[in-house]
Amino acid sequence: MNRWFADGACGVVLIAACLSFACNAGSVGGGGGGTNGGTSGMNARGTGGSTTGTGGSGGAIGGGSGGEPGSGMDGPPTDDHDGGGNPDATVTEGGADASVESSATDPGTEGDGVREIGPSYSDATEISAHGAPRGKTISFTMKMGSSKIYPKAIDRAVTVFVPTQYVAGTLAPVIVAQDGTNFFDFVNLLSNTLDNFISAKKLPPIVAVFAGNGGGDAQGSERGLEYDTVSGVYAEWVDQELLPRVELETKTQAKTQAVTFTHDPEGRGALGGSSGGIASFSMMWWHPDLFRRAVIYSGSFVAQESPINPDHPLGGWNYHEDKDNDAGGIIAKTDPIKPIRAWLECGSQDNDVGSTQYPHYDFQFAGQHMELKLASKGYHVHLDHGNGAGHVDSRVVRQTLPEAILWAWRGYAPK
Repeated sequence: MNRWFADGACGVVLIAACLSFACNAGSVGGGGGGTNGGTSGMNARGTGGSTTGTGGSGGAIGGGSGGEPGSGMDGPPTDDHDGGGNPDATVTEGGADASVESSATDPGTEGDGVREIGPSYSDATEISAHGAPRGKTISFTMKMGSSKIYPKAIDRAVTVFVPTQYVAGTLAPVIVAQDGTNFFDFVNLLSNTLDNFISAKKLPPIVAVFAGNGGGDAQGSERGLEYDTVSGVYAEWVDQELLPRVELETKTQAKTQAVTFTHDPEGRGALGGSSGGIASFSMMWWHPDLFRRAVIYSGSFVAQESPINPDHPLGGWNYHEDKDNDAGGIIAKTDPIKPIRAWLECGSQDNDVGSTQYPHYDFQFAGQHMELKLASKGYHVHLDHGNGAGHVDSRVVRQTLPEAILWAWRGYAPK
């Protein structure tokens, strides 16, 4: 795997092959406002420290995204099975069969590995509108009680971005953004990025679906049940309920044209931060027959699954470790490797860094260990380590999202 390192005051130098787009790391001061990492609701205990951003006062971004606010609308799960809301779900540790006809080719290891960025950050140009043809968006609500898989979810807001270059009747690739209407400004950042890259013919006409969560946060919440459960049920909900509803809404709303999604898993990916990040990883880990690409910021690869499953009592932490500092974990024990690509990020001031009181909640360690375990098995994986960055730090997201999307979709050629 290629390893990346920071080149002092500005830029990033690659030891081996590198991505063909600029990182802009350190080119502009990080902003005086700093980041508010982990206010109420960003980890299992609903707390988390507030961090202060470093870097020059002239930075383009004033501060981070802050913690995810707890909605106060917990929906405690009643099911006692591993699958979450679906009592009929059966998912094995090895995941679903990945032997689906694919249009992708292996793009090689360019951009794989670890990169140090920060402590100063600047906006990537692609996250803003620059005269490219603008896609259209529609919005709708999935009402509480309408889901067979997650019947306790609150009214769920969904926004759909359809690029102007999409041709009705063709099979659309798709990115599903978790917490898409709740946090992180994913709707604007990703829509602008897709507008610019699709117009420049760097990406095919990808449709983006921004799905709100089911309510609350962490253990005992519907959001926690959906996102932190270590299984393939959330991926099944996206495939069986969310995407068909999106297709229906685009057919009935006059604001945009009807969309039909591809069933090629190489053309289906995910984006998320925190618990939405681990959900994005679980989507492709347990169902590479449905999804194979993910971009993850400060993923909650920590002990947050509820109810606790004795097969992996530390929840997301068990992806990379069975217990402290051993060679186990779900990733290490699963063969053969899966045809997936994961862009990861964690920050030096992420939640519970260095904590001894809560040793299985260190988000920096979890992100770094995920990269290590995936890389050691031969997966295509990239990790950005954000110096001075807090939990799902908006400065990091605004700088790296465009290149993350390009890397995640390397090798894909629509059928």
